[in-house]
Amino acid sequence: MIALFFFWGWDVAINLTEETKNPEKSPGYGIVGAILIILAAFTAFASISLMSLSDDEITQSGTNIIFAVAEKIIPKPWSYVAVLALILSTIGTIETSMLQFSRTMFSKARDGIFHQRWSEVHPHWKTPYAATFLIACFGIITLLLSLSSESIAVVMAASINIIGVQAAYYYGLAGFACAWYFRKEAVRSVGLFITMLLWPTVSAIALWSAAILAMLSFDKLTFTIALGSLLLGVIPLVRFKLRQHKKK
Repeated sequence: MIALFFFWGWDVAINLTEETKNPEKSPGYGIVGAILIILAAFTAFASISLMSLSDDEITQSGTNIIFAVAEKIIPKPWSYVAVLALILSTIGTIETSMLQFSRTMFSKARDGIFHQRWSEVHPHWKTPYAATFLIACFGIITLLLSLSSESIAVVMAASINIIGVQAAYYYGLAGFACAWYFRKEAVRSVGLFITMLLWPTVSAIALWSAAILAMLSFDKLTFTIALGSLLLGVIPLVRFKLRQHKKK
């Protein structure tokens, strides 16, 4: 789940397909490029952390490990640049969540699954502003609820687990969808069978298995939020199916 949380967010490039100058190639380049950059960044930071800090120091630093590493390798006051880097990273994460959420609601509303209000584009900003304001409200409510928690570390651990389960679910769902969509084309050659059918299917099974095994170790609250957030998607799905049935 931690690994999934680390790599969660690169698929936002797909959500912005319609907003790029070259929608056929730019999102694909963006996704692959983002994965390579993230992999390099995490590998580099993990290596530096292990070389500069002892096991006890890593344990004691907790969620402040970035600042702990900075204090080890950069003299004060320059070590506080790590705080700025963390703030900018947090802003980037928030923007990623807002883009992903708002663009998903925009596309689903346009397809008739959600209410059409979520597909409205602001005349000046040219963005699905209603969905953006909605996730901002969710964020404020979640922040207020998290204030009652024992510590930031507890909130972070629960958030990583919940987001990891969600990422495993929709990445796995994308893998199954890919295999189903290309099922006829995949039988044309061994290479296509591996890349279009076998690889996506095995990846999806692995992701869903990891999510299920992880959820078995969650506490009741984390388990309820993780499972409940997935089940919420059933509501618009059933609503959409009923509307389709009535039209027929």
